[in-house]
Amino acid sequence: MATCQALYDLQEKYSFCDGNDLHSFFRSALGDPSPSGCVELDSVRALKFVENCCDAMALNSPSLAGHCERTKIEARRKLAKKEKK
Repeated sequence: MATCQALYDLQEKYSFCDGNDLHSFFRSALGDPSPSGCVELDSVRALKFVENCCDAMALNSPSLAGHCERTKIEARRKLAKKEKK
């Protein structure tokens, strides 16, 4: 499991999606568009969301491919860290 704060932090640092996308993800995953940062969510689902957002960014703006890869690496690191607990 990961916390919502992990996604909030990743979005703030890497801007892999906008706030509306993040709210939509939280709404579909948790039923709440703005959960508290301490709320836990499925880390596999959260990582898939980040990767899908990054893939779309890289497809639409190839110049961002490197940024998107770094974002995915950091997301794997941060979400996997949460999963080990």
